[in-house]
Amino acid sequence: VLREKLEPALSDAVINELSFDKADLSFTPRMIKIKASSVIVHVNWQGEWTFKGRTIKDRGVSALVFKKDTMKLIRIDGDNIFHVPSVRQ
Repeated sequence: VLREKLEPALSDAVINELSFDKADLSFTPRMIKIKASSVIVHVNWQGEWTFKGRTIKDRGVSALVFKKDTMKLIRIDGDNIFHVPSVRQ
């Protein structure tokens, strides 16, 4: 499902970095900018990831840049919502 919503170049980078048992993300949109070829959604986000029985929380601020004609995510400026914080073993 994630591959369908991301441009191919971003999709490979994101999917190769995913490693968790469970994730819960919430987003609070702050501003939307519509440009000639893109739509930029500024969000605050919070996440909780579970990996091998351990849970870690993180939060951040991001600008999600979508290609206007396909509405596929092409870039993430700011904190990467798909980056799973490291869990110290």
